Parts: sequence; structure tokens; C-alpha cells
Amino acid sequence: MSCCCCSLPDWYFPFESDPRAPFYKRVLFPVGGLFFAWLTELAVDQIQPGQGVVVFTSVLTTLLASFSLLWFIVIASNVISESIVATPRIDSQGIDAQLVRLVFRVVNLVAFVLIILYTASNLGFPLTPVLAGLGVGGLAVALATQNSLEDL
Repeated sequence: MSCCCCSLPDWYFPFESDPRAPFYKRVLFPVGGLFFAWLTELAVDQIQPGQGVVVFTSVLTTLLASFSLLWFIVIASNVISESIVATPRIDSQGIDAQLVRLVFRVVNLVAFVLIILYTASNLGFPLTPVLAGLGVGGLAVALATQNSLEDL
């Protein structure tokens, strides 16, 4: 099976691929990105180029590793949630299935925030103001939704 416009197989296009594709085909690119970032770091350590090249490759490999890790987590959590929903004890259209999917979406969101914070830390951004802003923003949202939650 191949793409309609070229002779490349469908698994070269991970965003357009069938969600029922085997797990190993869907994680090929994120695992490849992690492996490539790791190999690049090893090569830079062995070659020991100039400072500009080291900084440039360090930024690129950090971004590539973070993106690949996030992509892998999203794929893995979707596979896990759908395999839980596919069990005979859960109706695929019922409230339990929706709750399982919601929990895994929250896990994806938490992973996204943690990976962004870790990546920013590795790239040298100060996290103290960001975390303080998130704390104040969370407090503001909590106070704003307090009356709405009481009504529920």
C-alpha cells in the first residue's frame, strides 16, 4: 500500500495513517527521533567541534528529543486508552469509555507541560517566574470557577 501521490508506503505519513495501524509502525518516527538525538549528542562528544556548533546541535537535539518524547507519550497513551476501552467490560460509547479517554488526555496534558518545562530548563530559560505565573494563574482560575462548581 502506498501514498496516492508517490511511491512511499503509508507509514511514512504518521499523521495521516490509520489509527488502527500496528503500534510499532506508529512509534517508528518518535523512537527514531530520540535515537537520532542521542546519536547526534554522542557524535558531538566524540568530534568536539567549535563552541557554536556544540550550542547549535545541543539546542536542536534537545528540541528533537522533547518533541519525539511527547509524540511517543501521546501515541502510547492513546493505544493504552483504546485497549482499555476495547475490553468487553466497557461499552465503547458509554460513560466509562469517555472517562478513560479523558483521564489519558489529562495525562497527555500533564506530560506536555512537564516536557515543556524540562526543555525550557535545559535550554537555559529561568523557570521560577514561569512557575510563579502558573501558580497565580491557577489560583485565579480556581477562584473564578468556585461559584460555578458550587452550582453543580
